[in-house]
Amino acid sequence: MPGGLAPPGTISSMRALSGSALAVAVASGLVEALHPIAPTLSLGVLYTLAVLFAAIFFGIGYGIATAIASMLAFNFFFLRPVHTLTLADGRNWTALLVYLATAVIASHLATQARRRAALAEQREREAAFLADVAAELLQTGNVENIDERAERVLEHADAITRARVESAIGALHEMNR
Repeated sequence: MPGGLAPPGTISSMRALSGSALAVAVASGLVEALHPIAPTLSLGVLYTLAVLFAAIFFGIGYGIATAIASMLAFNFFFLRPVHTLTLADGRNWTALLVYLATAVIASHLATQARRRAALAEQREREAAFLADVAAELLQTGNVENIDERAERVLEHADAITRARVESAIGALHEMNR
């Protein structure tokens, strides 16, 4: 993501960092609370939730950082020998790879969903604009201030949408001559 780790216009870096750290802390607390009644290695899946949270809400950079922090926290606090950062066991590396894959996939899906939502909102604005223009044409036979109104609708439009609407406006101007 250009210009930062979080999706543009979403959240400050400090909040994203705090939220990611809190997610790892919550996952660690859950593992600690549940490890007397469940196998420790199985509880590592709780860190996946922290990674998903960070990747979806803060972007791929924070998702990857949370994946690494999750693997380190799980290794340091719960995997033998505890209170070391030994990664000698292949399962530890597997956990890191799973967390990283989760971060990348979740971030990609969230980014795609945000893009689709933005596109749907733009299409909705275009449709409302075109409906207003059509209604005004049917009622009055002319469309005043169409260029100004179109500019407001096209403010965040992509190049293709802008060209399509501008072409339609040009055709309207031709019809009104």
